[in-house]
Amino acid sequence: MPTGLAGWLSRAGICAITGALAGSFTGTVFGLALAVAPGHHVVAWQALAVGAALGLIAWVGVLCLLLAMGHYLLSSVLKPSLVTCLVVSVVTAWLVNLIHRPGLGMLIGWIVGFLIGRLFCAACAARAIGVQQ
Repeated sequence: MPTGLAGWLSRAGICAITGALAGSFTGTVFGLALAVAPGHHVVAWQALAVGAALGLIAWVGVLCLLLAMGHYLLSSVLKPSLVTCLVVSVVTAWLVNLIHRPGLGMLIGWIVGFLIGRLFCAACAARAIGVQQ
């Protein structure tokens, strides 16, 4: 049985892990891009578009991990992982651009991704047991 951080993450749910991976990736890449060109101003719609593109790239990576290492079926993770990666990446890129702290991009992405992923896990669990909202 895993202990420490690994144990905590293993109980968090696959959506939370997927969100944390996508958010970390997006925060790192977008943060590095902002850090390289500090004088360049990125408007909100550009950050959202870059977040969506990075979300699609992160989704491919997450699918590879889930299918190869997690032994999930493609039909069971295709749509949920796409939605999680896109939402998390767009929110992460927007937040990193909003606070103008590119050095914190990876941490912001990890936290945002984990929290959004946990929210999605809770929504799926509520739907699975028939809770009406």
